[in-house]
Amino acid sequence: MKKLLTFGICIAIAFCLQIQPSKAQLINTVVSITGRVIDEITRQPLGTTLEIFDQSGIRVNRAKSNIKDGYYFITGLKPGQTYIIRNLIDFNAETRYLNHRIEIAIPNTDKYSEFSHDIVLIPATKDLQIPLRVSPFAAGRSKLRSGAEKSLKHYLETLKENQRIKFEIVVFPDNNAQASENLTLTNQRAAALKEFFETNGIKSDRITTKGNNALDPLNPPPMGKASKGKKYKGTIYIVIKNS
Repeated sequence: MKKLLTFGICIAIAFCLQIQPSKAQLINTVVSITGRVIDEITRQPLGTTLEIFDQSGIRVNRAKSNIKDGYYFITGLKPGQTYIIRNLIDFNAETRYLNHRIEIAIPNTDKYSEFSHDIVLIPATKDLQIPLRVSPFAAGRSKLRSGAEKSLKHYLETLKENQRIKFEIVVFPDNNAQASENLTLTNQRAAALKEFFETNGIKSDRITTKGNNALDPLNPPPMGKASKGKKYKGTIYIVIKNS
């Protein structure tokens, strides 16, 4: 019995010795985030200051993106933690950008890792038309398609971070077939988007809507070879009404 007890203790000690280095390695592991900061409209690189906070709201790092290529690099992060990245508004800059907030969950890892995440900033310019890059509707439909929440998340989070900003949802139809039907469809699409934003925390008095009965003159359907294999869907804009 005594031999069995001694043998068991030895096994337990050996097990602890095996797992302890991996725990220490996990604690000491450093994770980095890199990417580019770009303008939502022009897609040009931006030089800006970024701050990163832990879940308790404590700032753990600060970084600047390169004005030439938009590149940024944030390090010193820990595996298994969630961080918030925010941009600092430069009031002296030629173009001011809306507050932007990104939540990033770092996976557990016991090796140094770098994760990539581009940051897209929206100019805080009155009457600026911001086109949705991915249509949240199927052609001819007014119900948000499955998965549309993912493409709308970027706009939703930015608008939630800028509670004083009022905006208009402007919708254009998919064709010029029937003006009355187009107006009905675009009004329904605008209402569906308004409901989405309201359901996800945007106050209704910040949102106005506008449907249209004819194609977007700034973004008409592609012609010739450019139109092959592509289903055109009417442009949808978020228009900043105050800055």
